[in-house]
Amino acid sequence: MPTAADRRSRLSLESASGSISGVDCVVLSCFADDVRFLATLLGLSRIRLHRADTLDEADFLITATGATVLVTDSRFLDGSWQHAAEMLRQRHPLLPAIVLAEVIESGSLSRAGDLGVFDICWKPPQFAILRAAVQRAHEATLDRIAEYEIQQAARLS
Repeated sequence: MPTAADRRSRLSLESASGSISGVDCVVLSCFADDVRFLATLLGLSRIRLHRADTLDEADFLITATGATVLVTDSRFLDGSWQHAAEMLRQRHPLLPAIVLAEVIESGSLSRAGDLGVFDICWKPPQFAILRAAVQRAHEATLDRIAEYEIQQAARLS
């Protein structure tokens, strides 16, 4: 039976061979200029961004694109990063969230971990830091998916 590491290696090889052409990332933000800036920077790293203004749009885009990461602004049209993290936990429990924030209250930082936030990047984001956070989150998603598939296969056998 393949391990999570075996599955992840296969996915990485598929990525290198072109079967998977990069990382799909949904950005939940009502600031179009911020998203265009991020798309330009991250696009150079084969990270494709899909912009959502609302939670429902983010949920749809995650499903439609197969995105493996959600980057959420601290606030957006119909909520805040806490709402986004809660939506992920309920609808897409294997996906991590990265929060882009100018300021987060100290009490909220501990709540971020409880809600499953993978990382917090401060605004304005530095390209190398954000790219590395998205890549680590993507790899964590691949690990979670592989582990989930192994658990499901074990249940069926």
